[in-house]
Amino acid sequence: MEEQANILDYWRTLMKRKFSIAATVFVLTVVAIIATLVWPKTYRGEVILMPVGGAKDGGLAAITSQLGLGSLLGGMGKAASSSSQLMAVLKSRSLAEEVIGKFDLMKVFFLEPRKKVPTLEDAVEAFSSHVKFAEDKKSQLIIIHTVFRDPKLAADVANGIVERLQTDLQKYTFTTAKRNRVFIEGQLERNKADLLEAGKALSGFYSENKISNVRPSVDVDLSVTRPVAEPSPDRGSVPEGSVKDLQKKAAEIDEKLKGSQTVRDVPQQVYLQYLTLRRDLLAQVNALLTQQYEMAKIEESKEDLTFQVIDSARVPINRYKPKRTQTVVVCFVASFFIAVVYAFFREYLDQLRLAESKRIVPQNQPGS
Repeated sequence: MEEQANILDYWRTLMKRKFSIAATVFVLTVVAIIATLVWPKTYRGEVILMPVGGAKDGGLAAITSQLGLGSLLGGMGKAASSSSQLMAVLKSRSLAEEVIGKFDLMKVFFLEPRKKVPTLEDAVEAFSSHVKFAEDKKSQLIIIHTVFRDPKLAADVANGIVERLQTDLQKYTFTTAKRNRVFIEGQLERNKADLLEAGKALSGFYSENKISNVRPSVDVDLSVTRPVAEPSPDRGSVPEGSVKDLQKKAAEIDEKLKGSQTVRDVPQQVYLQYLTLRRDLLAQVNALLTQQYEMAKIEESKEDLTFQVIDSARVPINRYKPKRTQTVVVCFVASFFIAVVYAFFREYLDQLRLAESKRIVPQNQPGS
C-alpha cells in the first residue's frame, strides 16, 4: 500500500506540473531545431584501404625510422601487422604537413582573424580534428574519414591522403630486399658499360691490326681499359659468390698489365686473348647479375608494404552534420527528463516550505 501511495504521489506531482513540464520540453526542442538549422553543414569523405604485403621484417623498421615513429608502435617490431604499419604512416606529422600544403588547408582551418598568426603546428592540430583514421582489427581494413564544409574538399583531401601515403611508402620504405635490388641494379649498369667497352676494344683491335709475324707485338695503352667495379662494402653485397669471383678475375687480368700506363711490345696473340677473355668474363658476369636482378625484384615485391583501395572517396551529396532528426529526438528525451526532475525538485521545495510554515504558525499564536 505504501508503494502504491508513493506512485500516486509521483503521478499527482506530474499532473500538477504538467504544463511546466510540457513548456520546458517544447522550448528546449524548439531551441534544438533552430540550432540544427543555424549550425553550418559539414560533409564527410571516406576511403577504405586493405593492406597488402609487408609481412617480412624490414618494412616497418625502415618506415618508422625515416618518419620518426618508433615510439608510436611501442616496440611491436616483427609482430606488427601491415595495417598497424600503415596506421603509423597515416598518423605521422610529415604526411599531415604534406597534405596541408597540397590543399592549402591553412586558409580553410583559420578563416577568422586571430590575434596570433597560426603556425604549421596549429594547422596539424586542426588537421587531426578534421581527419580521422580507424582500423578494423578483425578485417585489417583501414578507414579514412575527412570532415569539411565543402563536400568536394572532403573527397579531395581523403583521396589526397591516399596518394601521399603511396608516395611516402615508396620514398621511405627501404627494405633489405630493396637494398639488394638497388645494389645489383647499379652493378648491372656498370657491368653493361664495361662489356660494351670490352666489345669496342676487341672490335677496334681487329680493325686496326693484322695478326702476323711481320708485326708480332703492339703497344697497349691501359687508359682505354676500365677495371670492373668491385662491390662497395657500404652498399651491400651480391648474394651469389660467383659474381664476385668473375669480377675479381677480370680485375686481376687488368692488374697484370697495369705496371705502367703503357705496356710496350705486348704480343698480339696475348693481347687478343686478353681482350677476348675479358669480354667473356664480363658477359658471364652480366648473365649472372641479370638473373640475380630478376630474383631480387621478386623478393622485393614480397617484402614491399603496400595497400589496395577498396573504396575511394566520392563527393558526398548528403550532409554529415548536423544530424537534425537525431539531435531533435535526443534533445526531446533529455528535456523531458530534465523537466520531470525539476518538477519533483520544485514539489520537494514546496513541501519543505509548507512543513516549515506549519511548524512556525503555532508558535506565533497568543497565549502560547
